[in-house]
Amino acid sequence: MTTGLDLSKLFDDKIDNSYSDYVSADKKQRAFDNAFLRIIENKYRGMDTQKEFDELSELIVIDKEFDINNNRFRTVSVPITSINTGFVTTFSFGAEHNLILGDTFTVSDTVGGTGLNGVEFTVNTIPSTTHVTTIMTVTSGLVTDNTGSVSYNKMLPDYLHLLAMKCRMYTNGLGDDVYRMYNGTPGIIEFFTPVTLRDGERILITELGANMALPIVDTEAYVKRVSEFKYELYDDEHLTSPIQVQGLYSTGTVIKEIEYNYGKYYPSDRRISDLGLPTIEEPKYNQSKNFFKIFPTEHKCDKVTVDYVRTPTVTILVGDNDQDLELYYSETLLYRLTDEAVKMFYQEVRDPNQYQIADREMIDNP
Repeated sequence: MTTGLDLSKLFDDKIDNSYSDYVSADKKQRAFDNAFLRIIENKYRGMDTQKEFDELSELIVIDKEFDINNNRFRTVSVPITSINTGFVTTFSFGAEHNLILGDTFTVSDTVGGTGLNGVEFTVNTIPSTTHVTTIMTVTSGLVTDNTGSVSYNKMLPDYLHLLAMKCRMYTNGLGDDVYRMYNGTPGIIEFFTPVTLRDGERILITELGANMALPIVDTEAYVKRVSEFKYELYDDEHLTSPIQVQGLYSTGTVIKEIEYNYGKYYPSDRRISDLGLPTIEEPKYNQSKNFFKIFPTEHKCDKVTVDYVRTPTVTILVGDNDQDLELYYSETLLYRLTDEAVKMFYQEVRDPNQYQIADREMIDNP
């Protein structure tokens, strides 16, 4: 078991004795807070060995896949400014919400009223980018203004720093119309004209006729070429798990070809050539006002897969003697944090000699 107080005592053992009477609890806490952010920044820059992954394993989220709206997603919860109840419930926010009709969101941390926190609401109308209304009214009493926030599944409320992002877009945004679908396992689709799909490519099947049956609505599938018009449907890229198609096909089904590609940062303050502009094959993103925005905006991006550093569940407090930090952080990270905090302290008191000694010890004992 390792507590914040244990780290505090270890910190005291590591610093020069001449500073023992100078270190206050506030200065020590500030050193640990700065060290925590510094370690994360340094570690994810050079995360090329298993050691770095082990030290940050409790803070890193890998392959988080979720839907997004309007080629954008939020990285913090949306603050609530007021809630008006009546025939409908109107939520007013202190920031842009990026919700669309039919989305659901959950309220938390409001003060006053009852039956609101933890309840899931469905967006009914969107009067503006900072207002939504819902039909369901479950609260009683007056809710205190400027308290609480909402979160939903098309955002990252625990985001701290991005490591990588993969964006889903469509090479044929309008889709290709399907001429016929054939029953069987695997099922077969046939197009009106030849298409350029290759074996193992991923497609999205939308607007399926009422008489047809697939495993889910808007099925994603992998194709195997039968002819320039016909393709078999599979559930995996290795084409080993066929998808069954049932029913009598009428008309209306549309196929969109999916492209999943890693995005790069898109600086808004630099001039770049036309060859460097974002494309479906090389999407880009930038960040502003707690939003990530995906480019090119003329092509719809409705889903992303991200690796990111999340905010810690438990804050490390140097005076706490109850919380076992090893339940949330690796032991190696906690000891590394203490070493980094010693460096931060020497930097604050402007002692370059001791700072260099502490830095050399960390290099010799990484």
